[in-house]
Amino acid sequence: MPRWNFFIHNFGFIYFNFFIISAGFNDGNSAVIQVNDQNYIPENTLRGHHVCTFIQNSYEFVEYRRFDIFSGGTTVIDQYISFLDNLDENYIIAIAVSDEGRVTSVPLKNKIKEFGSIYIDSLVFRGSWAMIGKKGAAPGSVPEGFTVPFAGRVEIDTTIYKRFNEGYLVTSTIGPVGNW
Repeated sequence: MPRWNFFIHNFGFIYFNFFIISAGFNDGNSAVIQVNDQNYIPENTLRGHHVCTFIQNSYEFVEYRRFDIFSGGTTVIDQYISFLDNLDENYIIAIAVSDEGRVTSVPLKNKIKEFGSIYIDSLVFRGSWAMIGKKGAAPGSVPEGFTVPFAGRVEIDTTIYKRFNEGYLVTSTIGPVGNW
């Protein structure tokens, strides 16, 4: 019958590469939110704010939502605010705009600023804007970018490393190693 040994081994780290693209109507009309080459936007040319939510500690994908605030009126704006209100500090959000996503609602702008945005006021008609944010983040402390129409798309490429301090392996005893 094999004897099992337990020992601690440093496993290093795991990484999460967030790659986000926002392209307004005149700059490509698309949005991409991907982590480690997995895109979480099912249809990237639909107009609006594409929002993906991830658990902060594991960076596990939770859900995708799209808010077309251009044609959705106050109903969609209220839904967007409610969605952001219901997130807590345990979540990270990634937002990318495709086609048109200008925010004219002051309450919605203020809510997005609670996630660290400093450029939401700079988003103009058919401009490009993207960010990775967290509720309670200091303004300007999160990856974010914008461009005006015809100035090109926005790309955010951020890698987050998660270090493992310890772990264990379970192996059977191999040859004379059991006598060491």
